[in-house]
Amino acid sequence: MCYDNTYKNFYTDAIGVQLYNMYRPLSSQLALTAFYEKAITNKIHTKVTYTIDDFSFSNIGVGFSLNLGSFNFYGLVDNLLEYGDLSSTNSASFQLGINLFFN
Repeated sequence: MCYDNTYKNFYTDAIGVQLYNMYRPLSSQLALTAFYEKAITNKIHTKVTYTIDDFSFSNIGVGFSLNLGSFNFYGLVDNLLEYGDLSSTNSASFQLGINLFFN
């Protein structure tokens, strides 16, 4: 979420790029992710990602988050194109979670 503290305006769109690198004993693992995030309301957000890594050049993911009071609920699905045949996929993930905020 991005806020302009000067005018208290809410930004509804965000784009970005993330570079991920993990050093392993035999080699490093690299991934590059581009994302587009859309705020539907102040409390509901969605995100679409495209990742290039060692396993795939076609990793597309989606996510959502919902803020209700002190709670944040979220869900993420990764590698959508591989869910048709899970037996041949290199990686896939599905996440659900709840965060509690203390003010």
